[in-house]
Amino acid sequence: MTGSLLSRRRLFRALPALLLLAAPLAAQADFSASVSFGDSLTHNDLLGLVYGNPQDLYGKDPFHASWSKGAQPGDHLSNYAVGGSESRHLHTQIELFDFMVLIGVEPEPTLIDVEIGGNDFLNNRDLLASAPPGVDPMVDDVVDRLLVRLERDVRHLARKYRQAKIVLWTIPDIVLAPAVWGRYSATEEANIRAHLARANQAIRAAAAARRIAVYDFAAAFAGYVASPPAFYGHPLVGPPAYGDYDHLFADDIHPTAVHNALHANGILDALEAAWGGSFPRYSERELADLAHIP
Repeated sequence: MTGSLLSRRRLFRALPALLLLAAPLAAQADFSASVSFGDSLTHNDLLGLVYGNPQDLYGKDPFHASWSKGAQPGDHLSNYAVGGSESRHLHTQIELFDFMVLIGVEPEPTLIDVEIGGNDFLNNRDLLASAPPGVDPMVDDVVDRLLVRLERDVRHLARKYRQAKIVLWTIPDIVLAPAVWGRYSATEEANIRAHLARANQAIRAAAAARRIAVYDFAAAFAGYVASPPAFYGHPLVGPPAYGDYDHLFADDIHPTAVHNALHANGILDALEAAWGGSFPRYSERELADLAHIP
């Protein structure tokens, strides 16, 4: 294992200790001033236009959908996520939000959602497929840089907004997306997944901080693909198929409305596990309606 890899793992694992020092007492997640950062998984408003699909095929992104269930009248949600973003773009999203808070356009946040990293894997998938972790420093550097950037940006948010709680997502298995499905050999898929496991191990470690809830998007995503949920006897259709309301994928990369709502329920589970409280969930009837299942 490279020295760079070891040092950067230690850097990200220092985050929980930092946040514990100034963490407020645990309390239910407060949706009153929520903000989201990320890529097209949390900025799906234009995907219908991009892919030529009805926009309602995508529905609300998972954090927006969870906010819709947990928020009270008068609560505020802002979304600074930008489709196509990699981890190197996260800092720019946060800087813009910081400026908007500074000039009074945005309130100080109570709940911050951070979802990033999928495009780092998608855009470097051939490189990541070429070797397992610890063999080639150039390959390892994809995940090394991702973790350094994520640690830096989450640390900044935690220091600047000391009353806010943070929701951090793990990174989904890109091999399961229709765009990547079946494109690589078993060895190459194993290499990609080993790099993914290394990144997600570091992200999951952040859950030790009292101000961070980790939503294990990767585990939920893989679980739905392995065993698609069924509503009123009608199972959802998994990859490599995509493109209809009762599918897991709206296009070859992005989830459908029902798939997003399933993850919204998972986010609410993570918030309750971290900080208590009780939030409504998307019911079987609501999920079936999103999937156009009678």
